[in-house]
Amino acid sequence: MPTCAGLQSGHERLGVPMLVFLMDEQIVPAQPVCQTCLMATAGGGPRWQSGRLRCGTALPKLSASQLDLYQCSMGFQATYVEDEG
Repeated sequence: MPTCAGLQSGHERLGVPMLVFLMDEQIVPAQPVCQTCLMATAGGGPRWQSGRLRCGTALPKLSASQLDLYQCSMGFQATYVEDEG
């Protein structure tokens, strides 16, 4: 599973925020992953609340400029980014 240690925090200047999963060198939206998880919301989405992934744990940052990284209860790595839109 890839890590995102190289992703730099610059997402503040982009558009729409979203939680994405990092799998096999791909960035995957949360909905297709979360809809199969027993920890998902009733709508099949991630339990994102008050800037925190409630169905996972925060992973330690390797540098101050790194994006926040989480590991969900299914073992996938995720980060919160803003999509250009």
